[in-house]
Amino acid sequence: MRYEAVFACYGRNNMMRFFRYFFAYISIFHRRLAHLLAFFVPVLALLTFSAVLLRYGFAFNPAWLTELQSVVHAVIFLGMAAYTMGSNGHVRVDAFYRHFSRRMALLTDLCGYLCLVSCMGGGLFYFSYDFVGESWRIREGSSEYNGLPGIFLLKTCIIFYALSLCLEGAASLFRRIWRYRQYRHMSRCS
Repeated sequence: MRYEAVFACYGRNNMMRFFRYFFAYISIFHRRLAHLLAFFVPVLALLTFSAVLLRYGFAFNPAWLTELQSVVHAVIFLGMAAYTMGSNGHVRVDAFYRHFSRRMALLTDLCGYLCLVSCMGGGLFYFSYDFVGESWRIREGSSEYNGLPGIFLLKTCIIFYALSLCLEGAASLFRRIWRYRQYRHMSRCS
């Protein structure tokens, strides 16, 4: 999607212009991050292949390799979740949703974002903040012998995940509301 297309669906007044650019740049950031993290998927496959080959072919199982697989998987998942939600790639039960009118679909999305996404993201941020802070304070490393140092960096991804999910949810909601307003305006004019 071109950047102009992201900006084209918003209004002209100052407050809407601010939200237009703010949420568009959030979506652009998440899209670029997802494209960057997509390069780690083959790396994860190679790490898994190497671990299986070393474990079953040579009876050698380094703890750092197993932990590195978990770290790469977690970073991919936590980093791409907001992009997936913003691009409507998440799992949705379409048995009812596809039959809804535009207004009912917007209200369903509104309730979903306000009641589920923002509450889950806010709760996750609130409850993980002290957890991550304590991990940073002690510079937490792996509990395994010869494991990876710097596990506190991985735990920071939890806070990033919560914030990015809330921001992308707000951006998606803003886009849906604005498109609905345009639809209503177009239907009144014709």
